[in-house]
Amino acid sequence: MNLADLAFGVAGILIGARSLSTGVSRVHRALNGTGRDGNETERDSGRAYGGRMVGRTTRNGMTVELREVKGLEDRINAIRTQARKGRTDPTVITWARKQVSKRCAGKPGGWCVGEKDTQAEIAAIFTGMRRDVRYTSDVLGVDTYVHPKRTLEQRSGDCDDYSSLGCAALMSIGIPCRFKVIRTKDSQTWNHIYLQGGFPKYDPKKWITLDASVNVPVGWEVPASQVAEARVFEVLP
Repeated sequence: MNLADLAFGVAGILIGARSLSTGVSRVHRALNGTGRDGNETERDSGRAYGGRMVGRTTRNGMTVELREVKGLEDRINAIRTQARKGRTDPTVITWARKQVSKRCAGKPGGWCVGEKDTQAEIAAIFTGMRRDVRYTSDVLGVDTYVHPKRTLEQRSGDCDDYSSLGCAALMSIGIPCRFKVIRTKDSQTWNHIYLQGGFPKYDPKKWITLDASVNVPVGWEVPASQVAEARVFEVLP
């Protein structure tokens, strides 16, 4: 994830940072001027992202719009938009339900994941992403956000894609999610995003981290000693 890049592909294929020549210094000031610690959840307006269109390109026979991004909030709204699209997509719904509906002999009811066990459902989604999606960096010099269905089809993605896919999958089985963005101490810009699943479902009191972009257990996140700044963003269905 390179949160200093500047363009968003609406079709979910390409973000062409190098296609823009203006606004770079303004965006860098906006990204580096915050001083938040991630203790407060920033609200979600529920609006789809729709930045100013700056051009079009063609990839794999598909015409893709390039749109300007003016700050971190625009980027988060772009990822939220993909997550919301994915939560009602049949492919994503089928994949998510498959993760929590496997049979295990000797388990209560015969299910590997107990019915109404939200924490186990969250863990199952994490395990599925680690198994089915290989971490793969974006195109050199380009930042991409894809529809969760495409992430599953391509079986690859980076932290943006894990976040939108995981959030979509959780919402598709009734579990709330949110995004956490951090800037590590060795970076001048916001450089990582991951999702968190909440429980209980209807009034979350705790949030479980799912950082599927690294080979770690469910619940692991970058140690606080390595984090300079953090922000948490609500995701409405």
